[in-house]
Order: sequence, then C-alpha cells, then structure tokens
Amino acid sequence: MKKIFLIISMLFLFGCFLDKAEKTLLNCADSSYSENLVNNFNRNFFIDGISLSLWMDKNFGIFVPKDILSKEIIKLKKAGFSLAELNNWLDELKTSGISSTNKDIVDFLINEKNKTNKKQDDLLKLEITDKLKDNLYELGFEECEKKRNESSKIFDLKWEKPKFYRAEYR
Repeated sequence: MKKIFLIISMLFLFGCFLDKAEKTLLNCADSSYSENLVNNFNRNFFIDGISLSLWMDKNFGIFVPKDILSKEIIKLKKAGFSLAELNNWLDELKTSGISSTNKDIVDFLINEKNKTNKKQDDLLKLEITDKLKDNLYELGFEECEKKRNESSKIFDLKWEKPKFYRAEYR
C-alpha cells in the first residue's frame, strides 16, 4: 500500500512539474502573440519612409494599397504632405471628432481593432496544437522555448501568469 501511495505521489509530483513548465511556456507564447498582434494593429498609426516609398512607387509593385487608410495616405503624400505631417494626422485620428471627411477611415480603424481583438480571443481559446498552426504564434512559442532553456527558474517565475494586450482605438 505504501509503495502504491509512493508511486502515485511521484507521478503526481512529476506531472505537476511538467504542467508548470508547459503552463509557463503557454503563458509566454500567449503573451507574445497578444503583444505582436496589437503591435501590428498599432502600425496603422505610424508610417515610415520605406513603407511610403513602396506604396508610392508604381513600378516596384510589391505592395498595392488595398484599404482606405493606405489609399488616403498616398493621396495626402501626393498632395505634398510630409512624413511628419502624415504621422501627426494618423495620431490625431485617434481622438479627433468624426466628420464626413474621416468617417470611412475611422470606421475602417474601428473595424480593424475589432478584428484584431477577435482574432486574438479566438486563437487563445484553442488547444496548443491548433495555436501552433498560426505562424505568428509559433514564432513566439519558439522564442519562449529558447528563453526557458536559458534560465528555467526565472522564466517560470516570470510567466506564472500571462500578460494580455488589447488593440485600442476610440
């Protein structure tokens, strides 16, 4: 009887250690995915010279603006607005009143925010095998594994709980 109790206790303890390592890896990967997804959304509010030149160069043809925001940025740039002015305009879109001139763009950004948050919510509900089908999640998971292999105790303490981010706009 004591041997059975000892075996069951060992299996329980061994299982708990595996669960903790797996749990902290998942917390890290979930947090990484959440942060990266929100950072991708936030890129809507900053345009750099490289992206703008790719959009403006008809011969380059790598990226053709498909959404109303990209088209408006190109229109403003062609009208002579500087990069700084474009970024100020993007920043002001976060708080400016809705008018007939910006309603479509504001609606687009609200829709993008909602899609970003829904995508995050939907993916984070999945089992790990399904989460790993998403390339962004998989990259984050790999980075978390590397960090955990470098210093498992610190990693496990840091990632006892996940940190979630939300896309925010209006």
